[in-house]
Amino acid sequence: GSFIICYLVSYILILNLNIEIKNYIIITFLISSVSQIGDLFISYLKRLAKVKDTGSFLPGHGGLLDRIDGILFAVPFGIILLLNFN
Repeated sequence: GSFIICYLVSYILILNLNIEIKNYIIITFLISSVSQIGDLFISYLKRLAKVKDTGSFLPGHGGLLDRIDGILFAVPFGIILLLNFN
């Protein structure tokens, strides 16, 4: 589901960047993958540290870090990709 939503939202945003459709598909797939890898990596580190929640800001959701862990990896990666593809 996250890949589909990512394609839909990024399509709307990329319309203004004049990127070829082939590059759009590659960029979206790579950014989505990096986001998933970031989420899994942070979860792995939490398991190694035997930490269930990283904070109490969002109780029952694993903390704020669990909400933004994929974004922490995907945003810098996406910026680098977009700067190199343009």
